Amino acid sequence: MCGIVGENAAGALMRGHIMLPVSNNSEWEGTNMPTSQQRKGWGIFSGTSAAAPQAAGIAALLLSVNPELNPAQIKAILSAAARDVDRGTTALGDRASTGVDTATGAGLMNVFAACQRAEQMRA
Repeated sequence: MCGIVGENAAGALMRGHIMLPVSNNSEWEGTNMPTSQQRKGWGIFSGTSAAAPQAAGIAALLLSVNPELNPAQIKAILSAAARDVDRGTTALGDRASTGVDTATGAGLMNVFAACQRAEQMRA
């Protein structure tokens, strides 16, 4: 699966990236942020380190909807509910295509659709 990340929008914060709180005076404080915002306890991130917390949060949400789900069911729900992404290229050169691919996996995680499926599976 893939989550929302994006490219730097000229003159603006990096749209589509994830802004995370970081420790004051850490090496990560201000990462990818405009100079005026660099020392305010935040950093902007993308890639697998940003996607993993999105996936974990969605898995936790699915378990709140249906606590009986096991890891295989969660994976199946996320895959089935994902929206296919068929355009674009990763930083490593993997190209998105129709269906499951190495660039975006099953596609963009669709939280609403996944929660609906988890609810339907409740005993």
